[in-house]
Formats: sequence, structure tokens, C-alpha cells
Amino acid sequence: MAAPTDTEVIAVKKGATRFALLAGQHALILAHRFDPMPWSDAPWQVVRQTNATAGLPLIGADGRLRVTVFLVDANTGIIAAIRGTTWTARFVEAVRAAIRTQSLNHSTEAQGAAEINAWYQRYPTSDKLVAAADINTRG
Repeated sequence: MAAPTDTEVIAVKKGATRFALLAGQHALILAHRFDPMPWSDAPWQVVRQTNATAGLPLIGADGRLRVTVFLVDANTGIIAAIRGTTWTARFVEAVRAAIRTQSLNHSTEAQGAAEINAWYQRYPTSDKLVAAADINTRG
């Protein structure tokens, strides 16, 4: 975020967390919310991961995946907040399945971009996108 406000920093540090996943054949969108902030979302494509192996770490003994969130001031590059949270095993498996689908389809960047654009036309707000999500979880 460019110049995050105190409210946004506190929300990332302490607010209730929610995540939602919309998975397709060539892309996925991960939505996130830190109360009281509204939903935000980010598209992702396996084909764009050129310098890393696509996938997720193993789930911990508690049945959850630990996720670290960084709020970075886009104007300065300075980290404004760091937050540890978790995803349920069911949510992690849905994300893994979405990554696997893209890999098996040998999805191209153009196919992913077309799918993402279609979602944003069908669901013009983050709230509508989250309502259409395949799965959601609390952090």
C-alpha cells in the first residue's frame, strides 16, 4: 500500500484475518481481509513463477499452515507491519489443487490473463469476488 494509514497498519497487525480463493484452470485469485479494512485481492499464475518452485510448505502438526504477511509502504519500500497468521489444512489443499491444475494444464500467461480479466468483469468488486470464491477461511 502506498503510505498506509495507522488504521491500516493496526488492522494488519491485530485485525481478524480472512482469506478466500477463486481457482480456475489457468490462474487463481487470493483475496484477503484484515478487519476493519475491506477485502483486497491478488491474482496469481504458476507460469509467472520463473525463479522458484511452485507449491506450499507442509502443514504443521496443528493442522494449519503458518503464513507471514508483510505490509510494505509502496512509496518507501519500508515494512510497516508484519503479521503471522495461519490457513486451515482444507484451505491449503484447495490452493495446492489450484496450483497443480495450472501446472498440469501447462497454462500460458495469456490464458491466465484472460481468465483473470473475465473474473474481474464478472465480479467487479472484491466483495462480489469473495462471494463467488471456491473456499474461504479465517486466519
